[in-house]
Amino acid sequence: MNRKSSSGLFLMEMIVAVFFFMLCASTCILAFAKSDHMSRLAKDSNNAVSAAQTVVEIWKAEDMEGLTKRMEMYPYGTGDPQTLYGIYWDKNWNPVPEEYAGKMEVTYYGTLRLSGGDGELEQMEVVIGYYADLMRSSAPGNPLFTLEASRYVLGQD
Repeated sequence: MNRKSSSGLFLMEMIVAVFFFMLCASTCILAFAKSDHMSRLAKDSNNAVSAAQTVVEIWKAEDMEGLTKRMEMYPYGTGDPQTLYGIYWDKNWNPVPEEYAGKMEVTYYGTLRLSGGDGELEQMEVVIGYYADLMRSSAPGNPLFTLEASRYVLGQD
């Protein structure tokens, strides 16, 4: 009565099969997580493009006064004339006034830099990015979108 048991071999095959399926499942989970991140980044980039184009169109049509009223834009930095402005947006891309930036959840920021002026070509650079990246002083990260625009300003005679 010398019977050999094959249960040890079966157990080893089951362990190898489970390990193989766990490896495949982890690869799929990583791929899904990366695709979700890429989808969110694409959505944020598209919204940033739209926001930058909106800022430029308002600037071309209504000048800085229109931007200040419509976009809750605020000046920052020093300079005469003022050339640096900022805008905050919440997660739904609604402008947030500067005084509420610490109290409300700000998700995105925009900076506007003007150059040129009276009687010449005026230029604006709009940079939009994540607010969390702006607050990170050591490595601010890349902006979502940058747009440069220009318009001709008639001289005030």
